[in-house]
Amino acid sequence: MNDLILKSGAHESPVDARDWTLASVGAPTTYPSSRFLDTDWMTASMQGQIGCCVGCTGEEVVRLIVHILRPNDPIDELSWRFVYAIAKCLDGVPEEGTYPSLVAKIIRTYGVPLAMYCPNDITLDHESFVYERQLTNIPANALLNALNRKSGADLTVPLTLEGIQQAINYAADNKGGVMILRSVGNTYYTALDGTITWDKNKILPVQVPTQITSGHEEFLTGYDFDDTGRMRIYWLNHWSPAWADNGRGWEYADVWLPLIKEMRCVIAQLPPPPQTFTYHFQHSLQKGMSGPDVIALQHVLQLQGFFPTTQQFTGYFGDITFRSVIQFQEKYASEILTPIGLSHGNGFVGSRTLAKLNSLYNI
Repeated sequence: MNDLILKSGAHESPVDARDWTLASVGAPTTYPSSRFLDTDWMTASMQGQIGCCVGCTGEEVVRLIVHILRPNDPIDELSWRFVYAIAKCLDGVPEEGTYPSLVAKIIRTYGVPLAMYCPNDITLDHESFVYERQLTNIPANALLNALNRKSGADLTVPLTLEGIQQAINYAADNKGGVMILRSVGNTYYTALDGTITWDKNKILPVQVPTQITSGHEEFLTGYDFDDTGRMRIYWLNHWSPAWADNGRGWEYADVWLPLIKEMRCVIAQLPPPPQTFTYHFQHSLQKGMSGPDVIALQHVLQLQGFFPTTQQFTGYFGDITFRSVIQFQEKYASEILTPIGLSHGNGFVGSRTLAKLNSLYNI
């Protein structure tokens, strides 16, 4: 067995308080006893000798979204190389592997092209595969074609058994998929007697690794419960087309939960924030001001995913609020910035920003 095939491609993402969470969008907290995403049509991407499991998983999520939204589109061969290569151009990680959060951002900003524009040539060495980490080396027609296939949003998921259920159900209800990062060892291809095999009857459920060797990203596809009430999770893997029936496997969730490092739910489009908070904004706001209007502004900016969840609503319009307003303005640039000839937010809550705030929260 060539150990290169077993290299992983995921590092735990840096903490970002601006992340959307399932709770922040009002995801349901009651679930059916089993739920599966429709992936029966899907052939798992195979990473070969390059440690790009995160790119494979990101590509699969987009492939599922495209399949749901545009079932007649040619999606069998998308470029996971494109996703991983852009990540290596941006992440600053010197070795193989990258962050799931960065991959999630890439597939909602750059998208994913057809593989004909950015071939998944796994015979290349790592640096050639990632275009020597230079964005300017990535084919222009791949960048252009990728814009046709983007996700709409990605959300972080609590690392609990209920979190797994919540993620799968939210993905199924909102046209998306779930990326899961965990610690792994050599158990994915080792039978109980210690022999190496790809036979699913000998390796499923997967053994818990006795020695952690790396982090690995996979596409979570569903969950159910066995006759004893133990929860099972199902996924697609990328190490070999022979692995457990074309990349498909399962495991007991309680056994593997301690090894899960993060989960991200990636969906076609983020729904409007839940309207549990309402406010009528009347006055312009700017850096240095304080008062109840600023508290309401900070609340709204947090609901939008820009104001840190760890930060208290102080009522003072400081640097954090200023940066959050800029992000809000750039999110709704077509309504706030473009009509007045701006391409970047300025942090000033004027008439157009007020109008957008009220359209969302003055219900």
